Amino acid sequence: MMAWFRSKEQNMFIAAKNGDLAGVQMYLDRGANIEWKNTGWVGETALYAASKRGHVAVVNELLRRGANIHATTDKRHFMRSDALDCDAWTPLHAAAHSGHVAVIECLLDAGADPTRETLDCSTARSLAVEEKHTAVVDALDKRLGNPSGAVVDGAQDCVPSSVELTLEG
Repeated sequence: MMAWFRSKEQNMFIAAKNGDLAGVQMYLDRGANIEWKNTGWVGETALYAASKRGHVAVVNELLRRGANIHATTDKRHFMRSDALDCDAWTPLHAAAHSGHVAVIECLLDAGADPTRETLDCSTARSLAVEEKHTAVVDALDKRLGNPSGAVVDGAQDCVPSSVELTLEG
């Protein structure tokens, strides 16, 4: 589909997803809604898409322009064979799951909540553990005041996810 058939929001989202900082700036300058969600997938915002793909410059720009750091996805990954549940994932969850330490640091500096849980009780840390992203786990542990690596995930009222909270294995 050619760009002129898409909305400003769709083009801004695609630019963010692809790490195109100039494109993101241009479409935002033209009035694109920074909180627009790609409802054709999991309900990602541009900030979520850029965070998931490690585009730090785009993440910084979106945050500078007021993107909601706590915006969540609202659908499941229906194309994944393992039916990964992405309900209520934030940009921090996406970056942790994908292993992007620089984005994690940026989001935490901007006020992202490292203890926030998804609907299946996963935290950014538990997702990083699951994917064996040790640098992300270390960065989150440092921010959580947990340099020893003791398990800090999980809420007492939450049904635990199937994530193994160890980096061994």
